Amino acid sequence: MLYVWLLVFVLRKNPRSRLNISCALFILCFAVWNFGGTFMRSAESANRAMMWQSISSFGWIGFSAVFLWHTLIFTGKTRISKNPLLCIFLFLIPALLITRQWQGYLINDFVKRPFGWNNIWSDTFWPAVFYVYYISFIMISLLLLLRYKKRALNPPLRKQASIIINSTVIYVVLGTATDVFFPQIGYYRVPPLGSVFTLIWAGGLVLAITKYGLMSITPAAAAEDILESMADSLVLIDPKGRIAALNKAACRMTGYREKELKGKPVDIIFSQKGGFFESPVFRKLLNEGVTYESKVTYLTREGLEIPVSFSGSLMRDKSGSVIGIVGIARDMRESIRKKRQLEELYRYQADIRERLVKARMQEKIARNEKLAMVGRLAGSVSHEIRTPLASIRNAAFYLEKYGSIEDEESKKFLDIMLSETKQVEEIVHSLLDFSRTTEINISEVDISEVLDKAIASVKEDKDIEYIKEISPDAATIKADPLKLGQLLGNLVRNAAQAIGEKGSITVSSYTANSSHIIKVSDTGEGMDDETLDKIFEPLFTTKSSGIGLGMAIVRDIIEAHGWSIEVKSEKGKGTEFIIKAGRIGDKVSE
Repeated sequence: MLYVWLLVFVLRKNPRSRLNISCALFILCFAVWNFGGTFMRSAESANRAMMWQSISSFGWIGFSAVFLWHTLIFTGKTRISKNPLLCIFLFLIPALLITRQWQGYLINDFVKRPFGWNNIWSDTFWPAVFYVYYISFIMISLLLLLRYKKRALNPPLRKQASIIINSTVIYVVLGTATDVFFPQIGYYRVPPLGSVFTLIWAGGLVLAITKYGLMSITPAAAAEDILESMADSLVLIDPKGRIAALNKAACRMTGYREKELKGKPVDIIFSQKGGFFESPVFRKLLNEGVTYESKVTYLTREGLEIPVSFSGSLMRDKSGSVIGIVGIARDMRESIRKKRQLEELYRYQADIRERLVKARMQEKIARNEKLAMVGRLAGSVSHEIRTPLASIRNAAFYLEKYGSIEDEESKKFLDIMLSETKQVEEIVHSLLDFSRTTEINISEVDISEVLDKAIASVKEDKDIEYIKEISPDAATIKADPLKLGQLLGNLVRNAAQAIGEKGSITVSSYTANSSHIIKVSDTGEGMDDETLDKIFEPLFTTKSSGIGLGMAIVRDIIEAHGWSIEVKSEKGKGTEFIIKAGRIGDKVSE
């Protein structure tokens, strides 16, 4: 009943804890062993005793593997205890031995004694296999417990480990003697008491649980495991300035082994002049009780200085006396390296931005100079050509209207002269438009009305469909009506010239993301990337006629209004001009 009570007690503490589960399985092995052993001693025959002994073998064979697994969990070897291959190995051996027992290869006979049936081991090698398994698993468990006790920082943890070690040793010595050693040498005066001595072992667990809270060890064990797996260095310093304990990260950072630092003055790992206790960090720690992110330098075993960010706090007892210092240090070398890389990247990006700004400014200055030169030239040429051109046009018109030219050849040449004169006049008008100032006069403009005039001014002998898509909330716009008409006229004319014999031109006006958008798209031949890059340059044209000022004028009008324009084009699929004509509600300076 003690085992049943203890089993329920452990599971009720925390049924999900791996430590509790392993402890419950360990106690269950004892319960099965004692249950089978009780009936085995008082069995009616040797065969019936063999049956009960085989049933109890789940306990007396299996407990060594369960104890080792429990010890791995108890000592914080979480990763090892969760390894599936190790678990298979741990429980495969006892499973094999249990099957051998049921086949009669371990205990194969019984002899009647005054205290009941006593087992006789077989002459096969299987008992030797059992001894090796049993002794090796118990010894490994004891070594793990001893090592854990030595390294434990918490006194209750050391007490728990001591209780388990002592109760285990008592059972191993007494239980092995009565159940294994005495029968092997033929000494049967002492009955097998192994199942009885397990009470001592179980009693040790009861004591550890009730007095030291064994099943409450999980947070402490987890905390110790966390400290060991921390990436940051942790050092505990006693009141005399010696290193009381440190984690693996501290050893890795400084290059020392644990035993080389434990008990040594803490100044061995600090490169500060005068030592740690003379540093401003310690004075702040002493005055305030804590310090955060202080910059100090660790000194490695090889003499290398490592910049670290040190955080510390004073440990005090119940009376308020300082009993030590907890110091956590973070290696700052990687952070410093990344910070320098970021600084270099920022400097590089700033340099690139500065160069780009200079390049754009130089490009803009060069373009403005070019535009100014072209504008001056355009103005001069336009005024010089306009007067004689008007005379030529008037003379040609007079000859056509009132002259007496009769032969067809002469009439043909007269028509050519009128046609070419008209084309030259259009060029002169383009030059004058380009040379004029970009001053604008803002007013509320009806886009549909301006667009109708722009479409009417375009005369192309082609089958072109003109589509207007004017959204009600974008039917008017604040702009210079003459310049807007000139802008739309140039875009529609450019689109018409890009279309073959048949196609369509769509002009849309709508709002998007609180901005007024005007879009002109066509189904023309489109442009390649090289043409697209030069489309707004003065005097650039891909047409046989014209001097390439139409799109330059468009850009000047866009910039004069403070708008922006984007061009999308693909060879063979048409072109799309998208004008972002300011945000809804924006005021344009008049």
